[in-house]
Amino acid sequence: MADRADPKQPTRQALIDAAKALAANGRPLTIAEVAEAAQVSIAAGYRYFSNPNDLVLEAATRASPRSWPICPGHGHPLRDSCRRANS
Repeated sequence: MADRADPKQPTRQALIDAAKALAANGRPLTIAEVAEAAQVSIAAGYRYFSNPNDLVLEAATRASPRSWPICPGHGHPLRDSCRRANS
């Protein structure tokens, strides 16, 4: 049987790419905002990611380490709570 590409992969990847681009401004993301940037429906955004944290985590694990700010105290992609605590 020949391998077939997952037809849902382009939508998922579009959401991940949009999250990476939006995260560069350093503010929290919403599924609706990422879906709009990815040019997919909000429902599609929630179909792939039940909450923004899951989306950010997947985007961070697929990103180059230098593309995301890292929390100096914890080593994870910088979250708002750490940003406030380290300010």
